[in-house]
Amino acid sequence: MLILLMIFVVIVGFQVGFLAAVLTFIVGGIILAGKTPNNLEEFKKHVITILQELWLKRNISYKKSHLDGELIATNPYELTSKIIDRLPKIKIANSFYEKPDISSPQNRKHWIEAAYQICEFGDGEDSPRIWASDAAVGGGNLELGLSLFPEIALLSRRSVQASSILSLKLELGLPLTGQDLLALFGPQLTNYGKSHIEPICDYVSIQIDALQKHENRDLLKEWSDDCAEVEFGYSLFNGHASYIHCKPPRGLSFELSKSAEPLAFRLIREAENVWREEKGIPKVGEGWVSETELYYALNVAFPDLEVEQHASGLTPTFGALFSRRR
Repeated sequence: MLILLMIFVVIVGFQVGFLAAVLTFIVGGIILAGKTPNNLEEFKKHVITILQELWLKRNISYKKSHLDGELIATNPYELTSKIIDRLPKIKIANSFYEKPDISSPQNRKHWIEAAYQICEFGDGEDSPRIWASDAAVGGGNLELGLSLFPEIALLSRRSVQASSILSLKLELGLPLTGQDLLALFGPQLTNYGKSHIEPICDYVSIQIDALQKHENRDLLKEWSDDCAEVEFGYSLFNGHASYIHCKPPRGLSFELSKSAEPLAFRLIREAENVWREEKGIPKVGEGWVSETELYYALNVAFPDLEVEQHASGLTPTFGALFSRRR
């Protein structure tokens, strides 16, 4: 029985790979030498479990290593690069740029399938996920491209990525949000504001909606008229060794709009002040947040005492809070 187990282990090991084969030889040698653990059945189950895991990983690697029948690299970046290289493209006249060739249903399908392949092979990493979005956009499916675009963290400034999202939204007629604005110009907030970024972001969205509704304005359309624009359209696969552009959408850099930046800063500041007012905190530049927070904390901690804020007769040396028994 032990000999049969060793033969099985060795055969499967060679199917999995060289290192696994060496490991299985060692295991087989241990079994033959009689140096197995006390519980032999448990040991055999453990060995078989390891081999099953290795076999599964080998099959996954095999599937990811074969595209259109050819062996290619398993590194996510190299793999997605290969997918991009094989997409049907044509030269843009009088330039060294290329554009997607989606002149036939088959070519368009190739681009859309590439979007899903990159999602699968990219393992959720930011760059491959953006490239998956680009493949969908290149295939003419802007809705899919927008849905595949990775979400930008609220406290991050990602102007280039935000401009890509806004270019897609402009083409699709979708609304600008507070999250878009924060990503485009960064969270222009105080430390207190940054610690309450989510509700403030919601307030920015509310302000944007109110402004556009009451003044009958389309901010994305306005900003698209005075921002920088790439002549050949939306840039695809940034970071890849290619120069591919497509239209639609337009290749807009909203962060360079002269009208967008000052309005964005004003809306973000107003949103933080609204949040502060709701919490009984002074507006930005109008008082000390720490003093107000201390006032409420003392009220909670000492319910038998009456805490007065900015009590008369106290000098700044002794602070601005005073308490007396109720």
